[in-house]
Amino acid sequence: MQLVRENLAETLKQLDAFPFREITPKSKAGFLIGAIEQKYSLPETYYAHLREREAAEIYAKRQKRIDDCSICDNRGYRNVKSERDIYFGVMHECTHNTEIESQFEDHKI
Repeated sequence: MQLVRENLAETLKQLDAFPFREITPKSKAGFLIGAIEQKYSLPETYYAHLREREAAEIYAKRQKRIDDCSICDNRGYRNVKSERDIYFGVMHECTHNTEIESQFEDHKI
């Protein structure tokens, strides 16, 4: 218990990364004790997993903002009037902020 208390962050990292290690130690507990004490490097597959998890969280947050927005379409864009294209308007990435978006007028075809 003392090892865990004194090295909580390292313990959590090593436990989280263990399933991504391509080894089958005779003693998982012994391996983890060594990994915590000696701060074993973490496998690249673990870092890839963290990047994927972070990307999924970012995507989910963005999608929730889009789903909750009554201004934009289901992709997070609006077709707004523009002097550059008076016939079709321009696609504008929505900020989901009504104060900002009120500065733009929707282009209706």
